Amino acid sequence: MTNDIDGDREEVRKFIRENSLADMKKVREYLDKNPLASVMDVSMKTGVPTGAIMSLVNAGVLKIKEAKK
Repeated sequence: MTNDIDGDREEVRKFIRENSLADMKKVREYLDKNPLASVMDVSMKTGVPTGAIMSLVNAGVLKIKEAKK
């Protein structure tokens, strides 16, 4: 049995195995320039699937800012 931190690390490892490091770099660079971008916008502008981006969010590598109501 693994703890949550080990599980999160495994999600990141899985993402890296399944996707290129270049994709992760594209997401990071886009968010550095566009910190308020939505997941959909990041996906459309970088070509990285929303599921891959959400894997990084779920692993705690990226954070999502809640939209104002």
